[in-house]
Amino acid sequence: MRILITGGAGFIGSNLAEALLADKRVSGVIVFDNLATGSIKNIDQFLSHPGFTFIEEEAAPANFIEKILGLFDIRKFFRKKRKKR
Repeated sequence: MRILITGGAGFIGSNLAEALLADKRVSGVIVFDNLATGSIKNIDQFLSHPGFTFIEEEAAPANFIEKILGLFDIRKFFRKKRKKR
């Protein structure tokens, strides 16, 4: 599973990214941050990690949804769960 964190270069987001990168169930962590209050220093240690992607950008521009849809397979969120018989 891949995880998206907005504001991931801040204190809380970078600690969350660290914990998620250590989780074997997580195949990747994608961080969006405009660095207005966060710092690249908080995520510097993850930049060389193969499962980490950093995108420096606002999380609210008009094309934000289009960008994240390209990073995730959203079909799994729309699958109906079957009832067990």
